[in-house]
Amino acid sequence: MNAICIDSYSRRLKRWLDAVGLAEDPFALYEAEREGDRLSSFFVDRPYLYDVLGDPAAPQAAFLMAGRGCGKTATRAMVAYECQHGKFKGRVLVVNYVDFAPLLDQVDRDLRRLRSSHHVRAVMRAAVEAIAEDIPPDNLEALSQVDRELLMAFAREFGDPVSRFQIAAVIGSKSAGLDWERLSSQEILRACARLVAGMGREAIYVLVDRVDELPETAAAAEKSVALMRPLVADQPLLQMPHIAFKFFLPIAMGEALQKSVPIRRDRVSMQVVRWDREVLEELVRLRLRYFSQDRVTRLEDLCAPQARYAVMDKIINACESSPRTLLRLCRALVRRHVKDTATFLLISRSDVTATLYEFSHQLEQEREPDFYPPEASAPALTPLAPPEKGLYLDDRGHVWVDGVQMAHPPSPSEFRLLEVLYNRRPEIVDNEALIRTVWRADSTPWEPEAQLPRDEDDTNLRKLVARLRGRLDAQFPGSGSRFIQNVRGRGYWLKDE
Repeated sequence: MNAICIDSYSRRLKRWLDAVGLAEDPFALYEAEREGDRLSSFFVDRPYLYDVLGDPAAPQAAFLMAGRGCGKTATRAMVAYECQHGKFKGRVLVVNYVDFAPLLDQVDRDLRRLRSSHHVRAVMRAAVEAIAEDIPPDNLEALSQVDRELLMAFAREFGDPVSRFQIAAVIGSKSAGLDWERLSSQEILRACARLVAGMGREAIYVLVDRVDELPETAAAAEKSVALMRPLVADQPLLQMPHIAFKFFLPIAMGEALQKSVPIRRDRVSMQVVRWDREVLEELVRLRLRYFSQDRVTRLEDLCAPQARYAVMDKIINACESSPRTLLRLCRALVRRHVKDTATFLLISRSDVTATLYEFSHQLEQEREPDFYPPEASAPALTPLAPPEKGLYLDDRGHVWVDGVQMAHPPSPSEFRLLEVLYNRRPEIVDNEALIRTVWRADSTPWEPEAQLPRDEDDTNLRKLVARLRGRLDAQFPGSGSRFIQNVRGRGYWLKDE
């Protein structure tokens, strides 16, 4: 009986996708590592990707921090893609340092015993695997006899059995005799970089991810920090020529590391992933265009006329600024429509209403302590340090002026007004867009197509702006008019300095 139901749903899904012009469900997958190489076709291209990539000719360590489901692994996958198939193809050896079981085995899973040398051994295991998998055999055969024996020594000392076999099958099994105990971590990595240069690669990028996914590290940020502290604290390792460590970390862990380890920000790239409404909407658009060959460009194209009004706004309001949650929500909408609808072609208003209602309860359940370990939940985004001059908003609802936090935070509606101006600065945001953004967010996501009350007009907007300016002026005299600018007849814009 279950098999029949599954098959029936699959057939209905296929018919519906064909009818609306989609080759596959664009929201079926929402984890970057399952997307494969096609992730590059609908990855939202943002500046921090290129900051993390850097230049292989002068590689630099980088830290990318994000909340749960906010793009750490997707960005790592894109860094690897650009190095293996894109702009840096043939110039970088990508070493994915994502499996920490061998590392923990070295110290019998006692994090207190960890040293940077343990990390280097684990990185070298991943590096040997990368050489076996990604370096063409012709490049290995072109090595000198000395370098062949050195590579085989690395494979025997650090490599897994499969990697050792693959390398030996190409260059032979003769190995250099080295006293590994007398070699420092820097000497080991330097020798590896020289070997990789002989294989035609300018640099090694070590991509560090999944730090918070092991049982030992998922329970608390402190344990994740203990796992990474020895490596991050070894500044000479992070500043070696021809090798760059790229860290993809949860926000809480990144903040804790910065407090416990002196990090030279002038020598590393540090980025925090943030998602605003426009970028989230672009994420959905790119997926729809990819899976429809540009025939479907908006989520509204899949909805019946009565369901189109503000459907994208409602879904973004409910996704809590998480791209993964956004994709999960879109997937739930498609599944509900296909499962419960036999005759209507397009997504109905009742589909949207019911999906938002059910999904909000699912998210509440996932927030229960037993559902995810505490550190696995996405912490609110917060600045590395508020700027000393100008206006700054963090995602906890705090407002900073010239490096000082407002003692009494704005009301929810005042913060939404300030937030939309802040996210779109220095663009002029028209009155209608501000009214809809500020007051629609007050409705619960499962309410039917509620229309804006008649009194939420330009007059109320002017009053709200005046209250917000007054609240800023109360602690920072003159700052209200300093930041919130008006263009008569058009709208408002934010001058953040």
